[in-house]
Amino acid sequence: QDRYITIVFCELSGDKLVTKGTYAKMARGEMVRFMAENNIENPVDIKKFDRLGYTFRGDLSSETEYVFERKAIK
Repeated sequence: QDRYITIVFCELSGDKLVTKGTYAKMARGEMVRFMAENNIENPVDIKKFDRLGYTFRGDLSSETEYVFERKAIK
């Protein structure tokens, strides 16, 4: 009955989305903090995560994979 969701943190580089290790690691920590502070129990509520410049991309996500894109500062 458990449901597993993969969280992907990425940003646009050229014309494709890539994961940048350092930023993804920081985002994972912030995601855990966000979930603890907001008592997240429903996986749908994870989509509200919006820290470190990351926002949920519903057009790239599925029920088992949530994609968050970071807007690169130019």
